[in-house]
Amino acid sequence: VCHLLNGFAFKSKLYANDGIRVIRIANVQNGYLEDSMPCFYPWDLEKSIEKYFLEEDDLLISLTGNVGRVALVEKSFLPAALNQRVACLRIKNESYLRKRYLYHLLNSASFEDKCIKSANGIAQKNLSTEWVKDYLIPIPSLSTQDAVVNRLDLIQFQLTNARNSIDLLNSLIKSRFVEMFERQEYSKVPIGNLVISKMSLAKDTFGDTDPIRYIDISSIDNSMGEVMGFTEYVFGEAPSRAQQCIGGGDILVSTVRPNLKNVAVNKFDGDNLVASSGFCVLRCVGCSIEYMRAIVRSDRFTREMCQLTTGANYPAIKKRDVLEYMIPNPPMQQMNEFTVFVQQIDKLRFAIQEQIKKLETLKASLMQEYFG
Repeated sequence: VCHLLNGFAFKSKLYANDGIRVIRIANVQNGYLEDSMPCFYPWDLEKSIEKYFLEEDDLLISLTGNVGRVALVEKSFLPAALNQRVACLRIKNESYLRKRYLYHLLNSASFEDKCIKSANGIAQKNLSTEWVKDYLIPIPSLSTQDAVVNRLDLIQFQLTNARNSIDLLNSLIKSRFVEMFERQEYSKVPIGNLVISKMSLAKDTFGDTDPIRYIDISSIDNSMGEVMGFTEYVFGEAPSRAQQCIGGGDILVSTVRPNLKNVAVNKFDGDNLVASSGFCVLRCVGCSIEYMRAIVRSDRFTREMCQLTTGANYPAIKKRDVLEYMIPNPPMQQMNEFTVFVQQIDKLRFAIQEQIKKLETLKASLMQEYFG
């Protein structure tokens, strides 16, 4: 019922600041395309890749790494070409199968689970295009498809609006930060002058049978800038990256893929919290927590950290890159005023986040009912 299009391979030397956008595995997230670290193919070479050009509403499936992730191509991403290890499904006839129905079906936990189980490889999972091509799907009547699509699209619309509201509140915080600090003439100091960054080592603190609460990238909500949970282990069975003892109020800055802004404040207290070695931990002593969080979540900080990354497949920065970053050093009174403003915004963000959780629970229940 679909045409299947494979992507093309292109060398890094062909990246440019303009040309035709190339959609890669990193762009394919759960249900949507993310415009992180965009790459382009020079226009003067584009005739050689015309057959890889994408169309609006094409469905993309990640074949490597996070196999089974599915995204819909929106008009705002076009013109664009498809990179290798991403498969494209293009529906032949909507009088038989609706695009949106297939989009929701392929975004189900059932489909992703089957992709993972069918993928080959240990260090990195790989899914074959032949498996995707031969995958069997149920195709109910058009009226049933339309009913399913209408229900799920409504929930998705509500989720999008709620997330946009959080983005708007985040923008308000950014605007207030610029107004209060970046437009003023303050002396500058390295981040390291205002924080403690060397944490006690977990191996010197815990025995093999001691319980710990482990925090890694998956524990972070980067839209809220908070640590939302942890995984409990006995220390001897914890991941090898469980190395840094942290406390409540510590700010965690991921040193891997800084473009994703995995930065968060740890809101949990206790003496058995351990963070991954993939974080630069900042314990504020010469500034307010909210001020520092705004700094390390800012677009300017993210851009400069991205310029310092090393490693093509696993771009990362060093902890000293964070600690040596120069920032304004305003009076504590100014920082405290900013903190009060952020706390007011956080109350609104929390209410919206609770609404999002309810919608996501409802959507998961319906997806199980329709596609489980």
